[in-house]
Amino acid sequence: MGSTHIELVMTHRHNAKGLENSHNPPGIPTIAGGGIGGVVDKLNNVADKIDAMPLEQIGQNLKHATAQANKLASSPQIRNIISNLNHSLANVEDISAGANGQIKPTLKSLRQAAAAAHQAMHKIKQLTAGDADNKADLQRLVGEVTRAARSIRVLTNYLQQHPEAIIRGRDH
Repeated sequence: MGSTHIELVMTHRHNAKGLENSHNPPGIPTIAGGGIGGVVDKLNNVADKIDAMPLEQIGQNLKHATAQANKLASSPQIRNIISNLNHSLANVEDISAGANGQIKPTLKSLRQAAAAAHQAMHKIKQLTAGDADNKADLQRLVGEVTRAARSIRVLTNYLQQHPEAIIRGRDH
């Protein structure tokens, strides 16, 4: 089978031996498994391990799992669930698109109402400055208009931060 040769390989085994000086000439330590015989032994070990595997059982289990997955994927219930999910998603998209179109006009209207309430309050203060008889009633009215304007401003700010509240309502 070809010529014999010597290969020097450094190993990092913890039980490696050093140069044997007790003989003349000194002996070089060797390890088993070198050459073609070592390769054949390793291949035989791998073949034994493969033979020990329950390949037929693994194949049957894989075939069964694949059949179950195919059965599940093609079941009418799964198709129905996917169809319902697609329909629900389309409804959510429609609602969201409709709400997006209404949010900006609603916020604009609320801002206009707050500005009008503020202007009305300012004019009422000007009117109450000279008339003492109506002053108490007008001051109550100014207080109510001020609170209403503040409420509208708070609602506008809330809807800017949470536009979905127009559809769902306010979370408590």
